[in-house]
Amino acid sequence: MTISKFRPPQNANTTHHTNRTLRSDLNTREAADYLSVSTALLEKWRCKGGGPRYVKYGARIVRYRREDLDAYRNRYRQEG
Repeated sequence: MTISKFRPPQNANTTHHTNRTLRSDLNTREAADYLSVSTALLEKWRCKGGGPRYVKYGARIVRYRREDLDAYRNRYRQEG
């Protein structure tokens, strides 16, 4: 069995969209993975407050900026 490697397109204009590590805005699932929490918890925080900052585009599109997630995580960081 051989495993093929994914090759992004060579066009410079589309390459940044295929590599999620280059994006600074994450959807709810990606943000939840980044913070190691559930998507349900992020959704609860959005409704009740207390979670990381987010950007809402229209009625349904929610994005989290990586720097906001880092700031949220660092706010609760415990030094030992």
